[in-house]
Amino acid sequence: MKNMFYLLLSFVFACSVSYAQEGIHLSPSPQLTALGGTGTAVITDDAFAFFYNPAQLGQWSKDNNLATHFYTDAVDLYPVYVSGWKFNNTSVVAGYNFRNILPKLDISFGVGYLYNHYDYGVYTSEYSPDGIQGVYDYYKSYSVGVGFHSLVDFSLGLSYKNLYTRNSDNAADQKKISAEELTGVLDYGAFLNIPVHTLLMNSESFSFGNQFSPFLNMSIGCAWQNVKKESAKRGLESNYYQSGTREARLGYSFDLGTDFKINDQSLRPIEVKWITEAIAFLNSSVSPTGDVVYQGGFGDMDLGVNLIQRKGYQSVVRLSGFSVEFARVITINSGSRATQWDLFSTSGYSLRLQGVLELINAFYPVPALKNIAQHFDFKYDKGIFYKGIKDLETTMEGIQLTVKGYSF
Repeated sequence: MKNMFYLLLSFVFACSVSYAQEGIHLSPSPQLTALGGTGTAVITDDAFAFFYNPAQLGQWSKDNNLATHFYTDAVDLYPVYVSGWKFNNTSVVAGYNFRNILPKLDISFGVGYLYNHYDYGVYTSEYSPDGIQGVYDYYKSYSVGVGFHSLVDFSLGLSYKNLYTRNSDNAADQKKISAEELTGVLDYGAFLNIPVHTLLMNSESFSFGNQFSPFLNMSIGCAWQNVKKESAKRGLESNYYQSGTREARLGYSFDLGTDFKINDQSLRPIEVKWITEAIAFLNSSVSPTGDVVYQGGFGDMDLGVNLIQRKGYQSVVRLSGFSVEFARVITINSGSRATQWDLFSTSGYSLRLQGVLELINAFYPVPALKNIAQHFDFKYDKGIFYKGIKDLETTMEGIQLTVKGYSF
């Protein structure tokens, strides 16, 4: 009965957003999904991070140049209850740090592209020539972010998303939907990272035989998603915008660990991240002039309840994540999502090539190997949501390729 309750919630939510996609709310990153769907306020090199906060591109571009993240296979959603519902995502991000060109202005700039596909499968239809009709939604997100790096890192970002719906799997019958059904929405956000270790210590390093460099970062992030001024007279679009799909996100995180060197090779034996975020679904009403008016700021979000006590409340979802990374080789991720009525867990892990190359080079130094470890990375991510809920537990897997550390 409890499992069915979760499923019904999902169906109700999907219907409430009309044609305008459940996929627009689903966390695309396997790793960040494993961290409870967080991503607004955590330092991460994940190429999907700008979905949660476009300002992540400003932070990401500080040290990274190019990355792509794609699923190993489409994710089957609710396979026990429905057939053919699949979810897939691909992202490409690029960035550059202008520190060598503008040494007095340490600025980085990033761009991102995300393609999201939510397939509802096929069904019989008297309106289709062959008696079979398929429905799927998708959106394309185009994002930019700029980061300013000094004593602290501060980033701003903006995304534009085009939402589409297709009503047939017959290629000859597929066409872009009408202007009223085609919807463009904006996301925008800010991200602040405070390197506490640098601000509190005279030196970033302590020497204990090997050169240890402990670090502690505190990050704060906020974002508003699916924003567009809309009129209640616009038919289908008004259904979408009156469904509570506009969101406000706010959160904070702590990132701590240590670096040290062996044979001039930097190693990071451990890094721990602790994340708390909240999503408020902004309520709407129709003004006398016919405009849809939304709650301002963070809606019903209560900082004390949602972010300090870490509870879900009314139309606010609380997200939490915890990760431990060992030697930049394996990361263990866990998290949870809580509303006023329910709680479910997430988990997963990530495997990286970078740490393996660093460890080899530390004990068997090879200049070419060190260069590869500094500038290239391969990462496999696995995330599980609805963890432990029979018939709903869902697994998503992805691979990320990254080029980083180049600054001309």
